[in-house]
Amino acid sequence: MKKYTIILLFLLLKCNAAFAEVSGFEVTPITIVEFDNILKEAKSYTQPVLNEIKNFDKVLELFPKRLIISEDELEIRDGNNKHLTSINLMYSDFLAYYSDDNVLYFEGGHNTDIVISIDSGSEIYETPKNRIYSPNGDYRVSSFYNGQEPSSFIQIKTDGLWKELINQSDNSDPYLFFMVQNFHWITDNKFIFVNYNETYFLGTIIHK
Repeated sequence: MKKYTIILLFLLLKCNAAFAEVSGFEVTPITIVEFDNILKEAKSYTQPVLNEIKNFDKVLELFPKRLIISEDELEIRDGNNKHLTSINLMYSDFLAYYSDDNVLYFEGGHNTDIVISIDSGSEIYETPKNRIYSPNGDYRVSSFYNGQEPSSFIQIKTDGLWKELINQSDNSDPYLFFMVQNFHWITDNKFIFVNYNETYFLGTIIHK
């Protein structure tokens, strides 16, 4: 009986640890040597396939009643033929359609990212092509450029929706996770990257 009680307690503790609430992430500066050594030890894995269509005419064929072109304007309508939004094609160049998210991706003036949901007509401030998923797929890093400055962020998938995690590092510098490059997931909750001033970092997802 005692043996089964111990096993049960072990399973409960393991379950609680697995479902501990994620509260954010923190980053710590490391040297370039440490960065390279960590990267060498990381196991390789495959990123999810990015389903995209770059031919605008093919996308229009997919939504003949919902994507309507009139002169230099693209109108997006819902399933009841109600207007959702319009995009000026003179100032927005079509780049891709991402079927998994059902969004259109354009490049606007000053190389601005414009991502529009066909479902709602709303603008999405995250670019599918910039995503890097963690090995288990529960987290991803992504970015967006608004024409003035880029933003980088880490998201967690909760109840089917992606939500942004807050940087909870002791250092209050808001630019620690800015203009992120050379980003790599090392494990499901650890990552490394280089920021705007070429500082190397090790990051960790925080669980309460």
